[in-house]
Amino acid sequence: MDTLLQERRARAAAPGRLRDEVVLIGSGPHVHVRGGADLTYPYMAHSEYVWLAGHESPDSVLAFDPREGWTDFVPP
Repeated sequence: MDTLLQERRARAAAPGRLRDEVVLIGSGPHVHVRGGADLTYPYMAHSEYVWLAGHESPDSVLAFDPREGWTDFVPP
């Protein structure tokens, strides 16, 4: 993981002074076009997810546990 991403995550985790809480940040799903059958709009992940994860991946969740650190759950 690059230094910039580590700094972002450190700044995001520090203000809350979490002890037992877990923070979840979702990337968001594909959004289907109404009446478009299987069509979806071009995917854009939630900006907070991209800022902390460093990538865009639909249906993903970035989790922060003060004891375990950051974990990025990305579907296969």
